[in-house]
Amino acid sequence: MSGLEWVGIALSLAKTVDSLAEFLITGYSDTSKFGPDLEKVRLALSIEASNFRSLKTVLFGRQDEVPVAPPRTVRFSFHARVQQSTSSSPPIGLFRDLDPQTQLDVINVLRQFRESLEAQYQLVRGRYGSSQPNLRDVVDSSVSFGSYHTASLLRRVRWGFAEKAKVEKALRELQCWNERLHRMVQIKLIQNEIDSPAKTEIASPPSTLFQKMQSTGLTGDMDSLGLIDDIQLAKISTGSSALPSPSLRLGQDMIERYEQADVLVRSASRRLVVVDGQHVLLEYKDYDEDQEGSPSEAAQNRIGNLATMLQKIKSSRYHALQCDKYYWRKGQFVLSFPIPATLAPGYTTLISILQQSRVPSLEDRFILARTLCAAVAQLHTVGWIHKSIRSDNILFFTPNDSSSSGNIQTPSSSSAFFEQLYLSGWEYSRPETGFSSKPIFSNEIAENVYRHPEQWGLPTVRFGRVHDIYSLGVVLLEIGRWKPALGFHHGKFRNVESGSLVRNRLVESATDQKMLSSMGTRYQSIVLKCLQWSSLQDVSEDVETLDFQTEVLDTLDEIVSHL
Repeated sequence: MSGLEWVGIALSLAKTVDSLAEFLITGYSDTSKFGPDLEKVRLALSIEASNFRSLKTVLFGRQDEVPVAPPRTVRFSFHARVQQSTSSSPPIGLFRDLDPQTQLDVINVLRQFRESLEAQYQLVRGRYGSSQPNLRDVVDSSVSFGSYHTASLLRRVRWGFAEKAKVEKALRELQCWNERLHRMVQIKLIQNEIDSPAKTEIASPPSTLFQKMQSTGLTGDMDSLGLIDDIQLAKISTGSSALPSPSLRLGQDMIERYEQADVLVRSASRRLVVVDGQHVLLEYKDYDEDQEGSPSEAAQNRIGNLATMLQKIKSSRYHALQCDKYYWRKGQFVLSFPIPATLAPGYTTLISILQQSRVPSLEDRFILARTLCAAVAQLHTVGWIHKSIRSDNILFFTPNDSSSSGNIQTPSSSSAFFEQLYLSGWEYSRPETGFSSKPIFSNEIAENVYRHPEQWGLPTVRFGRVHDIYSLGVVLLEIGRWKPALGFHHGKFRNVESGSLVRNRLVESATDQKMLSSMGTRYQSIVLKCLQWSSLQDVSEDVETLDFQTEVLDTLDEIVSHL
């Protein structure tokens, strides 16, 4: 089959997905009588549908630019038909420049995406009988949806989807398939941009996928998906982008205001303060002073780079607050994170929830695990490592709306609460290609229990993605058993001085029957994979981003989408 035929098949599937999503959302078009919860889900569905249309445009170009040719029908393994374009001019988009394997992967995801949406459609048709429009008519762009939307049908469709659980399931499936497509596009764009040699000739044709997308005028859709920011962050991580902006460094006249601000919450490495009426989260990082009591120039550049990276984070996929300023004082760097107006200023941590609240539902724990893994994967994709993934660095805020009192409530059955996590503890974060200002050394077992055995004491092995993933595996174990990591040892690991002994005990806890019975075999395999990744490969190799996406995130996507 030719490359042009692959393009036609993929484009036909994308059009079908788009049409089915539009039909389903039309069924939710009047949800006010079902209450605000259903209306919020409907709006979220509309956002996901819009995100898919942007992904479709990035992959295949704008449809009004695609030449229309007589279609021919192609039958796949599923029971509906799609129309394959056989135009001699392929769509202007990213898909045609992808390698054959990635093209097949995209087609496979679109096929499964389409089957998922069709199942939602069949739910409506099965409930209300043959008065529903035929699926072949629904996906036919020449037929108007409006001709089928009688008042009686609309009432029945809306009633059918009024059941909140079914609507939320449809939303989860849209989110999961959108995320999988987004990750495939994101990884290819970034890898191509970083691996391609820099062009020195001004008049030379575009050489990278991103440059080709710029030449076709599709950067607006890329920007709405956060892909342009992702590429810029990846360039910062490799040193190919500009040095940190001096505007982020706080002036001396303002430092005193931050230092004397009212403190609402205080911990060893961060404070929640109020500066000029704005709630701000401050994070602290120690540095070695020179003879004048200042950090070295290299340390200043590193903290500036970190602040710039955290300032450029705009996509919610990073699950991180945006940094707006940094400064230093008395042997410490300070990073400033304003709390957005959409969030109530109070927060809680995952470790606090683990210690205080009852066990959430199975659904909530899977959603929490998937959200956390996606946030870490997003960071690794742009070439950054966190270095301090642990439960007390995972924050939760509540929305600052009319229904929120501003106080953090112990979660009971709200999946939305667990989806709104924020990574913190950025003091040691750096680009994968960069060097740490100083090694992480701590005698605190509450911190060391999350560290890979190679990172205990004074590390002799360079910190890589595999060490972040190990820490993530410890947190996933906590989520699965709903128990703090220290609780997996009768003495809370107080007298254990070897990281290998700690890992062995955590692996034992992940393999026991309690984990299997509470979370199932696939989740158990994910936890064990994260805890043992470095022992399953050459020690000189790091975890490939695509491997983590495939073996961890895709599996969690499948679990969550079928809850």
